Formats: sequence, C-alpha cells, structure tokens
Amino acid sequence: MFKLILVVLAFVAVAALVDLGGSDERAEQARYAAQRIESQDAILTGLQAMNDAAVSEFASDWRKAFPEPSPAKLSELRDIEQRIKNDKTAAVKMTRAYKMKNSPFCNGEVKAVVSLSSPDCPPGL
Repeated sequence: MFKLILVVLAFVAVAALVDLGGSDERAEQARYAAQRIESQDAILTGLQAMNDAAVSEFASDWRKAFPEPSPAKLSELRDIEQRIKNDKTAAVKMTRAYKMKNSPFCNGEVKAVVSLSSPDCPPGL
C-alpha cells in the first residue's frame, strides 16, 4: 500500500512539473501573438493616417480579414506598407489583383465585377 502511495505521489509531482513547463510556453506564445497584433495595429493606423480613401479601405479590410495575424501575414503587411508608402495607388492595385485571383466567385467571366470591399476576398498581395 505504501508503494502505491509513493507511485501516485511521484506521478502527481511529474504531472505538476510537466504542466508548469507547458504554462510558460503558452504564456510566451500569447505574448508573441499580442506583439504581432500590436505591430499590425501600428502599421494599419499609420496607413490610415495617410488620409487616402483607398488606403483606409485597404487597412479596414485587412483588419477585418486578419484580426490575429500570423507571422507570414505580418511580414506581408510590412511589405505592403512599404509599397503603399511609395505609391498610394498600390493599395487599390494589389487588393484588386488579389481578389480577382483568389475569390471563389472570380472565375473567368465575373472577374470584372469583384468589388474592393467584397467580404469573400481578403486583402493582400
């Protein structure tokens, strides 16, 4: 009986140690995700401050499509930010091209009717 109690106590101790290790990792992942969201918000706020309707629409569409960006999406947004700062019309060109290429409703005949604010096509390159 004593051996059984020791085995149970050892199991509980090991389980507690494993759980503690996982909580640090989960906390780090949450912190990293929060940093990505803050970075995205800073970029999109900067774009909206340009006071251009097409750029503001792009920023709004992006925010709706990617509320919690992946590292890849954040890198893509940084690239887009630079392109838009170089040429404001890039927001319209990239969004239209992306939506025409990736929309489920954008087959050969109806590509011309895709609007920039279509919820079915997220913004992007």
